[in-house]
Amino acid sequence: MATATQRLQRYLEDELEDCRPEDVEQRLDELDTLEAVLSTDRIERDLDVLTALANETRYKLVRLLVAA
Repeated sequence: MATATQRLQRYLEDELEDCRPEDVEQRLDELDTLEAVLSTDRIERDLDVLTALANETRYKLVRLLVAA
């Protein structure tokens, strides 16, 4: 099973066409900052909703959010 960092690296490779370790670290820092702002309850509720969706649907949602 791929780790979250490996999945993020694959996503960034798709997005940037080239993914350096600095790109992954920058995105992880951004995610840590976002997580610090959100409450644990909010994160858990959002994860409950997302885990109910199929992988392809989650991927599409993320791509739409990135494009927005």
